[in-house]
Amino acid sequence: MKRHDGGVREVRRDPAEPGSLRGAVPNLRDWLKQWEDAGRPAPAAYTPALVRTGDGWDLRLSR
Repeated sequence: MKRHDGGVREVRRDPAEPGSLRGAVPNLRDWLKQWEDAGRPAPAAYTPALVRTGDGWDLRLSR
């Protein structure tokens, strides 16, 4: 996951649940707070869409 400053934040999975993204939710919340604190648009300013890819899904945001 990319941070607003261009760095990369690791999305950690809960080792007790293989394939779980449970650890990703707190990471996403932290990232969104940092984004808003930096004066970026609020999440409500974007329309989310899940797009199927060859190996999973991509989250795409549009304004």
